[in-house]
Amino acid sequence: MTAAGGVWATYNREAGWAKFWLILASIFLYYALARQPRENLWLVTSLLSLLVAYRALNFLLSPDLPRQSADFEIITKIKRGWLDLRPALTIHAPLPNISAGILAMLIPFPLALGVRAWRERNTSITLLTMVAGGLALFSLLLSSSRGAWLALAVTGGIGLLWRLSQFAAKRVGKSPYLILGLCLFVVAGQLFWLSLTYPGGPMELANRLPGVPSGGSRLELVHAALNLIIDFPFTGGGLGAFAGLYSQYVMVIPHFLFSYSHNFYLDVALEQGLLGLLALVVVILGSAWLLVKSIYLSPGTNNSHSIGTVVLASLLVVILHGLVDDALYGNQATPQLFLLPGMAIAATRPDGGLNRVHVPRLDLSKVLTPGLENRTRWIGAALVFVTALIAPLIILREPITAAWLANLGAVEMARIELADFPSGRWDDGHNVNALAPTATVLKRALQLNPQNRTANHRLGMIAMVQRDFNTATFHLQQAYIADPDHRGVTKALGYCYTWAGKLNEAVRLLANIPEAEREMEVYVWWWRTQERGDLADQAAQMAALLELTHARPKGNN
Repeated sequence: MTAAGGVWATYNREAGWAKFWLILASIFLYYALARQPRENLWLVTSLLSLLVAYRALNFLLSPDLPRQSADFEIITKIKRGWLDLRPALTIHAPLPNISAGILAMLIPFPLALGVRAWRERNTSITLLTMVAGGLALFSLLLSSSRGAWLALAVTGGIGLLWRLSQFAAKRVGKSPYLILGLCLFVVAGQLFWLSLTYPGGPMELANRLPGVPSGGSRLELVHAALNLIIDFPFTGGGLGAFAGLYSQYVMVIPHFLFSYSHNFYLDVALEQGLLGLLALVVVILGSAWLLVKSIYLSPGTNNSHSIGTVVLASLLVVILHGLVDDALYGNQATPQLFLLPGMAIAATRPDGGLNRVHVPRLDLSKVLTPGLENRTRWIGAALVFVTALIAPLIILREPITAAWLANLGAVEMARIELADFPSGRWDDGHNVNALAPTATVLKRALQLNPQNRTANHRLGMIAMVQRDFNTATFHLQQAYIADPDHRGVTKALGYCYTWAGKLNEAVRLLANIPEAEREMEVYVWWWRTQERGDLADQAAQMAALLELTHARPKGNN
């Protein structure tokens, strides 16, 4: 449902429909896997092992590989050696981080199949899984994807802790779950303390990881995605819409920069709204809970026990990797979005899974009995639920309505302004008339909540298109007060100050916008093509001020 809403909201319907069908395919795959009987689980694992080999070869033989830089010099040397040996094929693979994320998710399957084949002395299957696993590991090495490596390392570390907990439990007579929980709590506490006390904070700690520093850029993308999610909490910004929304309303440029936020959960929340994110989290965590309950909490095991363990390990890799990158949403791997939840259901079904998982059933006869005590209990519970659901809507009716209207206005504005994205040119005023109905909706939002950042931000940008810089300044100032860390608001307000002749205020805001100086130099030319010599002069003065500011040593006023 939220994916369909994302098609409605997106500024690019063609891309939205393409992504919608991929998401629908992932749902069909989920049901196909969820209904598999027990005897088919290892067959599915074999097919997934072949998929691992295909994905690895797809990456290793891609012609894009030579242009992909590595984070480590040793990996660059290995890659050059491989390029001298490999055949040249015209196949294309996803970006290294995407390929690595997919391989990290799938690699537990050939490893488990290989262990099973080894125990059963099946030499041919053992060799095939060794080849598939080796290709996957070699591809992961060449990808230099630290996110995938860390996800696999943490998953393996948790598995090792579980084995050690089982061993320790036999010695001390305590529950292995208690020992594992204490170990994870201690490790998480140590990492949290380290992130707080490390000089420079978590971002600098991330940059200290081996490889090219990227913590700052990832953190900026996360912050930008959160700002955009606030603009579209109900409907989402639309399927495949991150690129245009990020460029237009965060970077304030008409060029393509990034196609996604490098965070699985934020991408879903932005494109399908908060309800879409909730649905995804319920599916993933629900699948993990079923696996944990079936493997570790239910008595007895059967032949599919190891399958459940493999699925749980893969699911943990996805959960962890999704925090730093997005391999499953918005690219070639989207049909595999619900692959692991489907496997989780197949592994835990009462008629074909690990163990019989008890699902309590609602006895309607008891609900409908005329007993006063029973009816009172159910009526009371229903009243509490309805009150908890409706009360916040009544108390916060005006801010919620304002947010809804601002969401609708933001969707309509993006459809108009990003219809030809990436256009490569600034708005010359041709959208003024088309944006008038959108401005009306946004003004209604401000009547209900004058502090709504989204409405003020969008109205300020509409006023800038109209060359009404006084009105634009007012709305952008209100948006800046509501969120002074919003890059798009800060940049737009700085430019608005420039066109209004308030250069001192403008330079204070634009000094930390790296591209502002260069853009002001281009604006000198652009405003002259628009026959606005006065604004061209303002741009020239601002470019000079920014050059002087950037040349001045830090700390000097």
